[in-house]
Amino acid sequence: MGKRRASGEGLLRWRKDRKHWEGRIVIGTNEKGNPISKCFSGKTQKEVVEQMALYREQLQGQPLSPASRMKLRDWTEKWLNEYMVHLVRPETISNYRRECELHIYPYLGDCQVSKISTVRIQRMYNDLRESGRQHLVEHYGKGLTGTTVRGIHMLLHEIMEYALKEKMILSNPTNGTTIPKIDPTELMVLDEKQLKIFISAIQSNEQWRDFFYLEIMTGLRRGEICALKWSDFDIVERKLHVNRSVTPHGAIGKAKTCYSERVIKLPYSVYQVLVNRKTSAQSEWMFPQPKDLSKPITGESALRQLKVILKSSGLPNIRFHDLRHTFATHAVSAGIDPKTLSSILGHSKASFSLDRYGHVTAEMQKGAAKTIGHFFNELVGEEVDQWQKEEEDSHHNSKAEDGEQE
Repeated sequence: MGKRRASGEGLLRWRKDRKHWEGRIVIGTNEKGNPISKCFSGKTQKEVVEQMALYREQLQGQPLSPASRMKLRDWTEKWLNEYMVHLVRPETISNYRRECELHIYPYLGDCQVSKISTVRIQRMYNDLRESGRQHLVEHYGKGLTGTTVRGIHMLLHEIMEYALKEKMILSNPTNGTTIPKIDPTELMVLDEKQLKIFISAIQSNEQWRDFFYLEIMTGLRRGEICALKWSDFDIVERKLHVNRSVTPHGAIGKAKTCYSERVIKLPYSVYQVLVNRKTSAQSEWMFPQPKDLSKPITGESALRQLKVILKSSGLPNIRFHDLRHTFATHAVSAGIDPKTLSSILGHSKASFSLDRYGHVTAEMQKGAAKTIGHFFNELVGEEVDQWQKEEEDSHHNSKAEDGEQE
């Protein structure tokens, strides 16, 4: 009986059928004592040897856990049910699972976690970008947008990060991938002329006028604006507390993440709209259902009304979330820095806001696209400095409370 290979040992060969070099390193054993291998491939022998050498340095004789042989599908379910269940909303869990079933499992679902390579993930990203959409969609075509692929990458990265913590892998294979940049054309943003038409169109309906004006001036998520109560409105400090969300079908729950729970300083025009609306309020909800004031308006009804407004006004058929993009893009163009914008939008990191909207603003400032103009600046321009001052004061106060140093 041949000697079993120890962790770190490997072999190298030329694959005629695939026309590339292939390397294999034993990285551990499963619960039955059978070897667990890590595969490498490249166009040249040198390339594979270098990959294997780098991996050996990372290995350093540390065996992987038996769980490394789990299929990605099984590991992801464990991750969702045991790790994420208390960190995010049930709706978010459902969205993660749906994203995996649609885009990740068809490529990697049956692969062992320890054998998922950077090359394999990159091929998945490339394929999704080219033909990942199940149905042809006008404007986007057959492939998924760069934004969607980036979202898939972020999800898979987190899944693999937890696998790394559980010693199922030695390094996160998503780290070496190249993800598509966000194309400014993917952000469906109402330009200056369209925004004026939109705000004019919402004036005819008192119920929806205030709803959509608040949305376009704060960029709240659909579930967040539907879930607002009058108790969230600080009429003295002119602030809005965001701390819950409503699902598209009306279920009330927590905000999307801990970062989503935030306090927003309201522009004066928005503050005045809410003050006027509050005088005739008959429900605890800021925007209750017309036929049942005890319940908040649902995201589905908000989306239906948006489509009615867009169609009757001759505006592009944008998504509700594109109103959030419109606010963010206008806000940065008006001079709000990424850190402040991140706080207003409820993003976990300012870098996300900068990555998402910074390049769009740069183009606008160069005059390459006259999509923003001065309309938003006329509405909140005088309050930009105040917005940013509020955020800085809040940041300094939190640091003082936590005993942090600048």
